[in-house]
Amino acid sequence: MPNTEKMMWPYPGRNEDPWFDGFESLVTALDASGYAAREDRNIIFGGGGDVTWDAGTGTLTWNADIVLYSMIAGFRLSIPAGSISLPDTQVLYVNATRSPIVSATLGVATAGSVPNTNSAMALAIRVGSTIYWRWGAKIETGETLNMFGVPGASGASDIYERSATFGVPIGSSSDEATLGRVLVAGTILGVSAEITLPVTAGTVTVNVKVNGVIKLTVALSITDTTVKQTVVSPGTYPLMAADQISVEVAGSGYGNTGGLAAGLTVNVAIGAGLQLPIAGVPDASASVKGVTRLSVAPISAITPIAVGDNDPRLTNSRRIVRIIAQPADGSNFNVTLSPAMPTAAYIVVATLGTVASHVTVNVPEAGRTTSQFNAITSTALLTGETIYFYAVEI
Repeated sequence: MPNTEKMMWPYPGRNEDPWFDGFESLVTALDASGYAAREDRNIIFGGGGDVTWDAGTGTLTWNADIVLYSMIAGFRLSIPAGSISLPDTQVLYVNATRSPIVSATLGVATAGSVPNTNSAMALAIRVGSTIYWRWGAKIETGETLNMFGVPGASGASDIYERSATFGVPIGSSSDEATLGRVLVAGTILGVSAEITLPVTAGTVTVNVKVNGVIKLTVALSITDTTVKQTVVSPGTYPLMAADQISVEVAGSGYGNTGGLAAGLTVNVAIGAGLQLPIAGVPDASASVKGVTRLSVAPISAITPIAVGDNDPRLTNSRRIVRIIAQPADGSNFNVTLSPAMPTAAYIVVATLGTVASHVTVNVPEAGRTTSQFNAITSTALLTGETIYFYAVEI
């Protein structure tokens, strides 16, 4: 029985008799391949935990089950936590159970190309020191990332850390470790360095570099031999996608026999999606987003709220009532508020509607009600002179 060239579907041969068995085989093969393609489009990936990648050893590790949720069948296909050797240019793939009737456990494999079968599904490919995943993420050598929580991918401002641990031998020495490349634009928020073992003497300097240039520095000086030493240094430096972050450590004068064996841990805190300009945050203007000042002190200093000009409270709660007053005579009179104000907490602004330079207006705070307020002019108004009053709720 012949087969198609690419999908290897069987079909009846010329003049085959009986032909129905061959036709039935073709239809069955078409159905299986079509279902596999449909299921691939509806599988959702989850789990995986933290993933680490070392191009030097070629080892890819994930510390939690990778779960394939089969949305059509309604079952979970799990790849247990583990590790695998992934050579350069090789593909990581899994043989999925199609149309599962129970939840199942799967295994992963590598090859130069994905097998041309209905069950094979590519997960990732290694190109040099980088691994590209089918859902759009990538991981560089030395990085530790959450498999399905790429920082900032949703536009949120996630805070995460990259860490390195160093051993500091006796005397003066230096060491440097690469923490990896930035996946999305963000900002360095600070660095902390901790001596995890008591030592007798010595100093250590930690430099955080971006693309080989020092951006943050912390220093530890041993003054107490019985406790750990921790130094935290906040800092702000913008990061662009593909920037390389590294940590340089220089130790001097340690008195411990053998020095510190993996006794220094450095954490670099990074905020994704918080990209700041090199010169800092600019002042706000009519055309530039930036720092602004609030008109009143916020209720919460750490979560201040600026009100937009379309906030309904500007018109619904804080009503502006315009009143026109034209008293026949007198310099002391009441102005009726119509409609009445919700409370007596309001301010009144008076303007002269006609040329009346001989008149000044005073509106005392005391005596205001929701329905009226008192106005005092320096002299009686002349016939035809008008004062406009504006009452604004506060």
